[in-house]
Amino acid sequence: MLLYHAGILCRLMRGNLLKIGKHIQVWLGALLLAVVGCHLKEPTLLPVSHSGAELKTERGKAHIYHIDDEPIANYVEVVSDAGRVVEIGYGVGTNGQINESVLRVPGNANRCRRVLIILDSIPFHLVQEAYDSGRFRNFYPPSRVIAPFPVMTDLCLNEFFGTSPATAVETEYFDGERLRDGWFGYAESDNSLWLSKVDVSVPFSQHNHVYMDAANWFGHELALIEEALVEGDCGETVGYVVSTSALGVSGGRNGHVAGLVTLDRFCQALMHRFRGDIEITLLSDHGHNLRESRRLSLREALDDFGYDVGARLEDENDVVIPEFGLVSCAVMYSNSPGRLARDLAAVEGVELVAFRFPDGAIGVVDRGGEAIVTARGLNGMSVPHPSASLRDGAASPGDDAGALLFRYDVLRGDPLRMVEEFNRLKSRGKVDSDGFVRDADLRDASIDLFYPDVLYRLHRAFEGLVVHTPQVLVSIEDGWYAGSPFMSQFLKERAIHGNLNENNSFAFVMSTQAQLPVTLRMDEVLGELQLLGIVRRDY
Repeated sequence: MLLYHAGILCRLMRGNLLKIGKHIQVWLGALLLAVVGCHLKEPTLLPVSHSGAELKTERGKAHIYHIDDEPIANYVEVVSDAGRVVEIGYGVGTNGQINESVLRVPGNANRCRRVLIILDSIPFHLVQEAYDSGRFRNFYPPSRVIAPFPVMTDLCLNEFFGTSPATAVETEYFDGERLRDGWFGYAESDNSLWLSKVDVSVPFSQHNHVYMDAANWFGHELALIEEALVEGDCGETVGYVVSTSALGVSGGRNGHVAGLVTLDRFCQALMHRFRGDIEITLLSDHGHNLRESRRLSLREALDDFGYDVGARLEDENDVVIPEFGLVSCAVMYSNSPGRLARDLAAVEGVELVAFRFPDGAIGVVDRGGEAIVTARGLNGMSVPHPSASLRDGAASPGDDAGALLFRYDVLRGDPLRMVEEFNRLKSRGKVDSDGFVRDADLRDASIDLFYPDVLYRLHRAFEGLVVHTPQVLVSIEDGWYAGSPFMSQFLKERAIHGNLNENNSFAFVMSTQAQLPVTLRMDEVLGELQLLGIVRRDY
């Protein structure tokens, strides 16, 4: 989610003069913000560290904080042997006793306030590192969340809220007749059906400012969520924070680590402010690969091959390539998807290419191999909608109702890097006589592979994830990105998302109320939160 106003300039440079009045308004507004300065709010944060002094209590170690620079200790977090905050306290007497104690009883269903904070682009492994180092101890340990592919915010959060399909992978897309411009669609959040479920967020048209000043906007976004909680009555609040993506893009690992420390201090401050009468749940949409990357021009490569890259499909050589965000994936529209995919697989920076056969099977190609992925329903039934969501009483992944079966036929090499795992499943009797494996068995076996849960995710990518489904999907190697050549002049990418591998694919979720399953698909998370009573709102 990148610089909207830079995109406006790009459109002007291309001669889009019909909307020049609106563009001038936008730029004058941006200039006014630059001259006058934008007043950004600051959230309440606990001190970055406790005092170092500890009290021993019957429930665990008590970490003492001096809030608002008070010389006398005035806030206490009691951490159990299991490593979680189980009690908070206000004031410490001269006798070393906590003056007022509030127990944090697990699974309390009567908390006044509940808040779900959705954070853009925070990878699971960084949160796990922070938790292991002693941060986020008001929470149960983080769980992994598998993002859909392509790994894009709108697709991830539409899956979470049950608002799929999105219009397209991004707001620039081919509608069957022409390539649709993405900049105004982005500013109007046209591809983000999930946004209607969110209570607190900054307008998409302000995201350019966020990426220019990530740290201050991060504080501002947290402050907006805090303000909504303070001003609101008891109930549930959902906030979306885009600046965490900007922290990664501008600062890489260090940007994210600083953001996580601030986020923990913010959550501690909420617990202090509401005297424990709040439950907090944190969710990210996808990961980030934390690699400084350079741009891969797929358009130039295909031009060199002899394809006609443009805005329409009229013959077999025509290809339409939307180039909008700067991400490690790409989508293409073509009348010759198989030929195109095989040619693309040889391009430096391309990791894997997937395409759809007319019969619905999926071809996957890399430089060393090619395979076919086939999906079907249980007992040969037609393929069901590939959601294993628990929402609305739907079947869990292990139930027969709605179960998917997958087959992986290798023609050469092993492009998905899973032949060995398939052989293990076969030796355990998990592969039927037609070569199919149940989705539930395959999911468990493939969760920690280079491409996590890849057969399900590829199937979903071509089956109901977006309305205008491309014929070809490209996963780009870490260290490369595709997208707008204009935008690439403004940003130095220190973190990227989009591709199929684990760095991008694993988001996280964790809650102060209950422990979630170790790993969940994105389309399962909301149902699990509802099942555990963490989320009460009917989405």
